[in-house]
Amino acid sequence: MKTRIVVVMAAWVLGSFLVLPTAAQGKKLYKWVDENGKVHYSDTVPADQLTKGRQEISGASVKTVDRQKTSEELAADRLAAEKIAEQKKLDDATAQADNALMLSYAEEADLLRARDQELDVVDSALATNKLGISSHEKALTDMLASAAEFERAKKVIPKTVTDSIAKIRKDLDDQKKMYADREASKATIMKEYEKKVARYRELKAKAAK
Repeated sequence: MKTRIVVVMAAWVLGSFLVLPTAAQGKKLYKWVDENGKVHYSDTVPADQLTKGRQEISGASVKTVDRQKTSEELAADRLAAEKIAEQKKLDDATAQADNALMLSYAEEADLLRARDQELDVVDSALATNKLGISSHEKALTDMLASAAEFERAKKVIPKTVTDSIAKIRKDLDDQKKMYADREASKATIMKEYEKKVARYRELKAKAAK
């Protein structure tokens, strides 16, 4: 057993003497392992090893150079970095929104009051829309009646009448669309505030712990 230890130590010492003088003289020494697991030392790197991993030994300094990544690996790294950056943006946006939520409303009642105020504004606009729709419907009925009188008298309907009918119909359609959009906005406001209230309660609970 002692003989074996002595032989191993002798081999290590001999290898050190073979390798270190070159590095100690200020020359850079390269170490790499080939595909068969064999360790190589040289003051130059073979062309077929330039893209592979190696160590560069200069004096007491040892620098490890990783192998060059394949195009697929580089693409995967870029994708991973993009995902991390995107997630950070989302996290930052969430943190900013949470901070604004807590600073804007001292109590949940304040949050609910803000919701009701927004809904009141929409309801007021809807009421105005209803009046506009009723007014346009009456105007359209009157203009159609006027056109009917010309037809019963077998007269040509004046262009001013047909133009007015067309304009009133368009305005009426616009009013109805506006009404539908505002009704939809009410549902959106309700959903948004449901989320806000749920998040507010969650943040309040965390702060209380």
